[in-house]
Amino acid sequence: MVSQGLDQHFVVARFLSNVSQLCTRAFSFLFFSSVANALFCFFLAVYFSPSQRLTRALRE
Repeated sequence: MVSQGLDQHFVVARFLSNVSQLCTRAFSFLFFSSVANALFCFFLAVYFSPSQRLTRALRE
């Protein structure tokens, strides 16, 4: 009975560690991809709107 309880405990601990690893991976992936998307959109906005105004101002 004791060994069976220990086996169940190790199974639960292993399962929880796997779940936590998956959660941290998913969270880090979502976090980094959202940060990358935000930076990409920011650079696109910066590149398309003010740079055209700057080039127009420099040409005039």
